[in-house]
Amino acid sequence: MEYIDKDRRKLLITDVDRWPLSLKQNIISKLKIDIDKDLWNECCEITKTLKNPKIRGALQMYPWPDCKPFDNLKSKLEIFKNDVSNWFIMSQSGRSQVYPHNDPVRKCSVYMPLLPKGDDYTPLEIFYQNEQYGIPKNNDPTVYVWNPQVKHAVYQFGQPRYNVQMTMKIAYQEFFEKYKELFDI
Repeated sequence: MEYIDKDRRKLLITDVDRWPLSLKQNIISKLKIDIDKDLWNECCEITKTLKNPKIRGALQMYPWPDCKPFDNLKSKLEIFKNDVSNWFIMSQSGRSQVYPHNDPVRKCSVYMPLLPKGDDYTPLEIFYQNEQYGIPKNNDPTVYVWNPQVKHAVYQFGQPRYNVQMTMKIAYQEFFEKYKELFDI
């Protein structure tokens, strides 16, 4: 499938300023949480050393690393601690695909891309109201919240992909109401 490459991002609406309000209120939004670039870089380096994942199809799930940089990252995300059911690092090997689907169980997830950086980070694709949206290039530490129960996919094109995931106990709508001031709207 040659269309699955870096040019795929051009098919998606990745400029978060062009995302409609309804998308941000119901499906995916950037959050106003500042993560220091040095901390992000430290977490990225540690991510390269992770071993023994739990494997679920094309995805590998690693327990939250027990180290100072990831402790510091967790402290930046502490505002959500009472609503988190699981903290982990998710990866997807290069050239593996997660085809369009809806998660049957997860209702809301906080998500931060780690590796690879730049245009090499394959975007999370969201299908909403006859449009395809995707997260922008992975140039800076950015935290998103998204609704995994809406149709989404990840079409890999080469390098292993790593991200922070926090599965929430509450649905996206409840998360939006509770943390509205953190939404980039």
